[in-house]
Amino acid sequence: MVASLKNMDILALARYYLTAATCGLIVFSVTFQNSYNIFFALILFSYIFFISPKVRQNIHLSCFEISLIIILSLYIAAFILEVFLFGEKARLLDKPAKALLLIPLIPILNAVRLEYRYIVTAFTISSVALLLMAGYEIYILDYDRAGRDINPIQFSAIAISIASVALALAITTRNTKKAFLIPLVCLAAGGLWAGFLSQSKGSIIAIPIILFLIGCLYLSELKVSKIKAAVYVSLLITLSTTALYNSSIKERFQKSIENTLAFNEGSRTNTSSGIRLGQLKIALEAGQQSPLLGMGYSDFNSYKDQQVLAGRYGQELLKFDNSHNTYVNSFARRGLVGLLAVILFLGFPIYLGIQTWKKAPKEVAPYAVALSAFGCVFFIANITQEVIFLNTGIIMYTGLLVILTSMLAERIKACESDPSGAQLPSNQ
Repeated sequence: MVASLKNMDILALARYYLTAATCGLIVFSVTFQNSYNIFFALILFSYIFFISPKVRQNIHLSCFEISLIIILSLYIAAFILEVFLFGEKARLLDKPAKALLLIPLIPILNAVRLEYRYIVTAFTISSVALLLMAGYEIYILDYDRAGRDINPIQFSAIAISIASVALALAITTRNTKKAFLIPLVCLAAGGLWAGFLSQSKGSIIAIPIILFLIGCLYLSELKVSKIKAAVYVSLLITLSTTALYNSSIKERFQKSIENTLAFNEGSRTNTSSGIRLGQLKIALEAGQQSPLLGMGYSDFNSYKDQQVLAGRYGQELLKFDNSHNTYVNSFARRGLVGLLAVILFLGFPIYLGIQTWKKAPKEVAPYAVALSAFGCVFFIANITQEVIFLNTGIIMYTGLLVILTSMLAERIKACESDPSGAQLPSNQ
């Protein structure tokens, strides 16, 4: 066995290691405490393969991958600018540093080309694992919301995004395993139900959108007529929206609306909705003080405390140092520069996926839809919480973004080299 390892090609060794590490990140995601940190560390360890000239010489980045490196760099630069401009503590760079550490993953994935059939399978397994975890917490531990030990909103965003990718990529198996497509789709959808059990409004409202994207993909791939396609997609959206409306999540939506109306009338400032609305108003006011570069973390929180102590908002806001909205918080702390950086960061997969879907060969469509659906979930989830400002969110979002972008770029490269639509060249 030792002799076989010595004779193994370095690219093959790197491929097997990275396939195992990335599959681990996807499969285990947030299913146990610090699971994402463990596989994040294993991915970082893979950078040792850059020592090999053979690996370095095999790097040929596509425009997609170069664009992703630039966008990640801009996002991180906005935080560095905040630290130096406002004299903030370096610990503010802790979360964006995770994204920085994942940038080298882009060229190394380009060089070694993963065993993508295992990655596709990993998303489905992860979707099922997250459903089992959510079911265990709700029905065995009797939690009121799934993902409570992590954070229900974080858990919901990750579960629904993984399920959306699994559903989009399930169609890639239809040519070889037609009989397994329906059960595979049912398994892939497990993450949607897991996210639903979290009762997180911010991520759940993305479900009709991603079902629309995936429904269009399936109808196109299965060659359904335009009239039938319109009927099926309309029915799918209606059913998913009706299911949400008639579920327990309806009460949470209704309560949020009531609390919002009451907040506007000057009452219920201590409710979840009231606190968030207060945070949003303060953050918007703070951003307007210095719209281009923002106020920085410390000045923003000082401004918030001053407004609370002046009696404009409830005392509950003193407990928080954020606005529960990634975009507004970025505007308040880093101005329009920071807002643009975070929109590019979260909007990149949506734009890239949809643009590629419109222009690329049909063999690329599942990978393009998977990327755009994944992006939609996180883009929407960050409206109600700063998902990417926490370790769980930034590691899972950036890690999956890099993997999915790499898969899409590799698939396009495969189609260009083989217009007949050969399978991903994961084993060359």
